[in-house]
Amino acid sequence: MAAIQADSLSPIMNLADHPPQYINPDAPVLSSLMLYIVRVPSSQDLFLTTLHPLQSTVTAEDINACLYYIHIEPVVSNTSHISPSTLSPPLPRPPSHRRWSSQSTTGSRHSSRSPARPIPTMTIVRRDPATGAQWNVARISSPNTEEDVQRILVEIMTAGYQRFVEPAMDWDERVSAVFRREMWIEGTGFWSRVKNIGHRRGRSTSTSSDSREKASAAATPTGEKKKKGYVFDALWSPGKGEERGKCGFKDEPGGKYLKCKYYPPTHPSKSSLLSVLEFKLPSTTVLSAAPGREAPEVITSSKSKLGMLVCHSDGLYMMDLLVAANMAVFWKRWESWALERSALGAH
Repeated sequence: MAAIQADSLSPIMNLADHPPQYINPDAPVLSSLMLYIVRVPSSQDLFLTTLHPLQSTVTAEDINACLYYIHIEPVVSNTSHISPSTLSPPLPRPPSHRRWSSQSTTGSRHSSRSPARPIPTMTIVRRDPATGAQWNVARISSPNTEEDVQRILVEIMTAGYQRFVEPAMDWDERVSAVFRREMWIEGTGFWSRVKNIGHRRGRSTSTSSDSREKASAAATPTGEKKKKGYVFDALWSPGKGEERGKCGFKDEPGGKYLKCKYYPPTHPSKSSLLSVLEFKLPSTTVLSAAPGREAPEVITSSKSKLGMLVCHSDGLYMMDLLVAANMAVFWKRWESWALERSALGAH
């Protein structure tokens, strides 16, 4: 099926603003949306665009034409805590009109391999390329815990997601007004996650131990021994009052592709493809510590195009959540590669 072109994004934008509350088996099959993942010059920020980028140059016009912009908050060495609510919402900052070339990127220095780190806070901005309007639609973060650095929290600010925020069960239960999903590695201990989560989140991310176990079983076909990936609760359920399905990421042979599938709660074997994430394997990616940073930079590739995200029909019905989840695992994968290359002394 042909991919959606940049001049026909209006229906997709409207669907992203108003995701359906339940799965409709009679819903029309939509054309796939192909988004290129591009690095912002002299930055860890990324953007997603329908326009094929040049190999090693990015202009302000390229950024202005993007559909999503991902701002990566730097991890600074200052230990003072600043509440995210006190910060101004990050918006895309196009570079100067001078064309940027990867050849101007300074060399990076070797850093010894370190254990997995929590994902940095990422703000996802959705833009309307036709009008230039933009909205903060998602926030990706990691809890302040050393026990489960792989866990990822996704918050969706899109107004249409408010109806998916579940009410409190008890009068004293604290519920966030923001839609949330937790991403975890399938097969990790349920009680370990519960201990880390505690009462810091609302029921929009809470599930029973049985449903957690079903998630791992649903995301792993019988007899499959592949590397375990991230899973999370789907946006919707098959019908009112029914249990939500699960979404899970699975590696394809070779490690260049990650597929995200939806697994219905009653028939997990009847999965549907939501998205395919393609990686442009790094050839010169190493870790380099920037001044004032506590952690090294992850993405220092000499190429502007880092990969591609293809959102299929079912995925477009939960586009903001799907894009956020994909960008979270995209970052974790690049971080893993950067750490490995750094340990080997690659330059």
